[in-house]
Amino acid sequence: MCLKKRSKRTRSRRSAVSNQVSAGAIVFSIKNRQILVLLLVQNNEFYGRSTKAETIDIGPKGHLERGESLLHAAHREIKEELGIGLHLDTNFKDSIEYKFEETDRKTGKKMKVNKKVIYYVAFLNYHERKNIVLSEEHKRSIFLPIDEAIKYVPYENSKQVLNNAKTYITLKYLT
Repeated sequence: MCLKKRSKRTRSRRSAVSNQVSAGAIVFSIKNRQILVLLLVQNNEFYGRSTKAETIDIGPKGHLERGESLLHAAHREIKEELGIGLHLDTNFKDSIEYKFEETDRKTGKKMKVNKKVIYYVAFLNYHERKNIVLSEEHKRSIFLPIDEAIKYVPYENSKQVLNNAKTYITLKYLT
């Protein structure tokens, strides 16, 4: 059997793949027995995007620093993106996975990214929402009733996480 050696040309066309893990939280409040969830609108200029289309995050989230746990990363991201500290309910844990392309900052080459985001839930007293100070990463935030938020977010995997959070929050905090 003869094995062919790949040419350098073939190898150079293969794009690099990065597997990334992030952690964050679905931030919610309860007002008049109604679950309100925080949605964040990304600041495209911060991310160097020229598109006018809005990207909606279902909560603060971000990558893990070297040696950092999921919980520590989620706490840090809440503090960095919202300017407040919140208690994470670790009995709820859900995730989304998606793929995208980005330019590697070191090489300038495009690479494929497989991303997994782990979400916890975090309760915010309704009257404390005025204490949120958004980072440059987001241009605005909005608290919506969770059913409206589920309709508002564009991605099915985000809708599913919000639905799962709704079930959990209802059972734990409203019964």
